[in-house]
Amino acid sequence: MRIMGKRNLVWLVAVCLVLMLLAGCEKKEKLPERGTETEAETESVEDFEPDRHSLYEGSTNYFYDQLSKEQQVFFNVLKKQAEKFYWGTEEPVVKVLPGGSVLKYFEGTYTTSQETTQGYFGNLELGPLSAMDAENVAQLFYHSCPKYFFFSGNLVQEDGKYHMELLDGFTSREMIDSYRDKIEEKTQEWMKVIENCGNDLEKEEAILQLIYDNVEYDSSMRINFLRHGITGGIGGALVDGVATDHGYAKTFQYLCNAAGLDSLYVWATSRSYHAWNMVNLYDEWYCIDVSWLDTYKMETAADRCFNKSYNSFKKQSDSGLQIMNGRYGQYGVTMPQSVRDTVKDGPELYSVQDEDGRYVIEHGLLTEFQGEGDVVIPAKAMEIDVPLFIGERVIRSFSVEEGSKYLCAEDGVLFDADKERLIRYPNDGAEEYVVPEGTKILAKMAFANCAKLKTLYLPASITEIRNYVFVGCDSLKDVYFDGTQEQWDAIENHFYYIPENCTIHFQ
Repeated sequence: MRIMGKRNLVWLVAVCLVLMLLAGCEKKEKLPERGTETEAETESVEDFEPDRHSLYEGSTNYFYDQLSKEQQVFFNVLKKQAEKFYWGTEEPVVKVLPGGSVLKYFEGTYTTSQETTQGYFGNLELGPLSAMDAENVAQLFYHSCPKYFFFSGNLVQEDGKYHMELLDGFTSREMIDSYRDKIEEKTQEWMKVIENCGNDLEKEEAILQLIYDNVEYDSSMRINFLRHGITGGIGGALVDGVATDHGYAKTFQYLCNAAGLDSLYVWATSRSYHAWNMVNLYDEWYCIDVSWLDTYKMETAADRCFNKSYNSFKKQSDSGLQIMNGRYGQYGVTMPQSVRDTVKDGPELYSVQDEDGRYVIEHGLLTEFQGEGDVVIPAKAMEIDVPLFIGERVIRSFSVEEGSKYLCAEDGVLFDADKERLIRYPNDGAEEYVVPEGTKILAKMAFANCAKLKTLYLPASITEIRNYVFVGCDSLKDVYFDGTQEQWDAIENHFYYIPENCTIHFQ
């Protein structure tokens, strides 16, 4: 009995040692979900529950899911402080910086030439993260959450504390609240249109069209020389109707994510400040450049940056603007693969090749066409590639197949469906032409190489003349504009180059 007791004791001790070892082992914890509370978070940020919530979050977890546990905790801290500032009453801290001060522009720098101001909010504890690691997480937060229109993506160090920097222009609580309320209102208005769409592609198209119909490019903001201002985020686009390429990209991301389409805001390599997007459609990623693309224009090769593979997308930029991986590698994350040039399960409209080889339509753009003389445009074409009918082929007239929703022809001239944009005049057309009343836009190269054209009549309804409209019109002598010279001077024009011996006549 005494021997059995010793054996039991030895067995009990062994069991206890095993249990102690197991208890001492570090258990692999599940990564915290975004927005969940952690001890570190609770210590860093006081609990905050807003009185009201956005109906549409407009954010993505793509980068968050690639972060370490410690990085995710800091990401959550940023999220909570930004949300608190979004709905709260905290006034931003604004300090005056003397001329010559060096500021960060994302991970770059910006040297002020004169006295300027810098605003920030929140107090951050970095925890176990280094300052560089925390700044990388802040960048990924900025790239993931366009909702926080006031955040620049940079951290500010002041008196040993870290804070979140405000975009230029957001220097008062009143200003921030005004933009927030207008953004919330505009989001709900636009989302009613987007949610009424039947599938993801239709949602994407609706988002693009809303942006194009309501937002103008901010050509005054030279990002290489100026700090990132209001038009670089969703505030400029949704409130002021003006945006840089960054504002276009963040607005597209915001609306896509709000509509249930995962989209990324992509800032190109350190060689460029250009911004564009990736979007997930039917479980695959595609590249899209919203500021270069207009679904109803597609007037240059670059305009076709629409739902492309990364390789095809990159080739469409001869200056390397569309290279993306270098910048994100330094943040410790990878970008998604994008390998298809046509959307899987997408409608036939976006990639059509005639079985007889007469034409090719890519993403709605007629890129190849066999034949000349009296040209009949396929009904499925949304637009024509600009150089397609400008070469040596003799084109007498244009017509459009029955059933087209996008194009039409009148007197042999090609227009959009609403007859507001004159797309192409045949190069073997009449010597004299009267542009119909109601036409607003002369599309890029609309009359290019129409060597027979001598006299042109333009209605007072014209508001825009795009690039190279009259290039090669060597016989054009008279343009009669049915308006005053003041109206003519007010027309938006893009290097339309009136021939040297041509005279503009006004009322």
